[in-house]
Amino acid sequence: MPSKAVAKMEANTMEKRDIDD
Repeated sequence: MPSKAVAKMEANTMEKRDIDD
């Protein structure tokens, strides 16, 4: 998996966590 895709997924997860919280 390209590191860019991984970074994007991680950023997405953090954003979702922020919204869920």
